[in-house]
Amino acid sequence: MPTNETQPRSRRMSRQDTVSPNSLLTAMNGFVQSVDRMDKIVMVPRRLMDMPTPLIESKENSSTDSYESNNNELNTPADLYGVYSLLKTVKTELVRGPIFEDPGDESMDEHSKQVALVFRQHLNGLFTVLHQLTEAAEFLQDKYEEELDGQSLPSPTLSYKP
Repeated sequence: MPTNETQPRSRRMSRQDTVSPNSLLTAMNGFVQSVDRMDKIVMVPRRLMDMPTPLIESKENSSTDSYESNNNELNTPADLYGVYSLLKTVKTELVRGPIFEDPGDESMDEHSKQVALVFRQHLNGLFTVLHQLTEAAEFLQDKYEEELDGQSLPSPTLSYKP
């Protein structure tokens, strides 16, 4: 069966594909929207430097997930301007793709730089795996189509019996 060449394979979704509230796409969309709202509210980001540095804690109850509850990197005293810069950097990389060199953002404190570096490593890994899986899906599709094209299907015969 020939593919529709006007629509790239990577953008096709079937009608049965619905985005779950627990999906990676939903989480990324929520994050991007939150950072956009933050950016609209924080009119003068440099004012964050003068604000007290509270603990940043997750709103979600993650007591059942031992990884999240024991490894919450943002559950430390925070430089609010550094966190602001970190969130903007992460959003940019999610939307535009991973950055392969250190952006050298001097506005981030060391903790925020470390979190950004770990995020970048995971994002690069996720992109690599997704590209490999995309190639595997396209390979499988091509092989299936070749197999179908190689088979000669019997043509239906009409028989007329008077």
